[in-house]
Amino acid sequence: MTQAQSEYVQIADAFDYWKNEQLQIGTYTALNRCNPDSIPASEGRLSIPNDIIISFSDINNDSLLDGLVVFEPVYCDGSVGKKWVQHQVLILSSPEGYRPDGNFFEAIKAANTTDKIACYFDRLQDGLIMGTLYERGYYDEECCRSVTKPCFMFVNDTELRYYE
Repeated sequence: MTQAQSEYVQIADAFDYWKNEQLQIGTYTALNRCNPDSIPASEGRLSIPNDIIISFSDINNDSLLDGLVVFEPVYCDGSVGKKWVQHQVLILSSPEGYRPDGNFFEAIKAANTTDKIACYFDRLQDGLIMGTLYERGYYDEECCRSVTKPCFMFVNDTELRYYE
């Protein structure tokens, strides 16, 4: 196994650890239990699907790969939710190993999201966290933002940037 393969495996293992931790504390429900008739009210009403996207790049400049896991949660009650939702888990390398963080983007979203604009980060590329900015046009409904442009940010900066 090469060093790069080892980093990929470590990132995948860190996500599995995060996922199991979230299932244990009830943030999410196991996919095989995702049925509105069998889920106690105390359990999470969302589940992590098997279909996830992982991208890799060194974004904290330590010469080791970092990872970003992106998924659209499954609504266990059978609904699709009021809005399209995307969850991300950022997995950064550190001297102690890989650390998953499912809350990294919450403060950034709070500071940079309005009722007219939102950026959904979906990949790591060239040392940046990249995504697509969705902006509501003048005639757009809440659900359907028609203006899109690439957005990006640096890992140690909470300022959202986008291309005009």
